[in-house]
Amino acid sequence: MSLAAIVLTQVANVFACRSEHLSMFRFGVGSSPLILWGIGVELTLLMLLVYAPFGNYVLGTAPLPFWMWIPLALAALLLLLAEECRKRIGRPHVLA
Repeated sequence: MSLAAIVLTQVANVFACRSEHLSMFRFGVGSSPLILWGIGVELTLLMLLVYAPFGNYVLGTAPLPFWMWIPLALAALLLLLAEECRKRIGRPHVLA
């Protein structure tokens, strides 16, 4: 479960940290095909390590039940939310 948590939070982190001051929504999720390819490869490798018998044997992992993915996804979303709040608070406000 720790491996999956690290991978999912790193996926969230790559979106959150594309800019130090601008929101991730300014860029759009699909604006960088190489990032999407990298995330796809990373998630594919994670699934192989978690669910394939060879990955279980080599790393001593066990398949995760579906319900365990819910708190992992929530942790990744919490990381995104925290970073977006930090950017919003740190951004200078322009008075019009």
